[in-house]
Amino acid sequence: MTWFRGIISMKPVPARLALAAAALCSSIIRTNADTATGTIGVTATVVTSCTLSASSTPVAFGTVYTNYSAPYDATGDIYVTCGNGVTYNIGLDNGAN
Repeated sequence: MTWFRGIISMKPVPARLALAAAALCSSIIRTNADTATGTIGVTATVVTSCTLSASSTPVAFGTVYTNYSAPYDATGDIYVTCGNGVTYNIGLDNGAN
């Protein structure tokens, strides 16, 4: 391990130099803010429909036996995103098979 040994000496800074440095720093930090007004054009497209998507993970029913008469259950996610104020209804049925 190395240790530093020595004498640190500081010379007094003249008061005029210290005041000049303080004034320079305060003039650098100071900022001015103004307010400006004007008119800009604005457009928007309001969507009055919905989008439907499903989870990237498929609904997996596992092994399905043809001689098993009870229903097979599985879960999945459906996402509906609609524009503000649009009403929607989601219906699920037995499907074609």
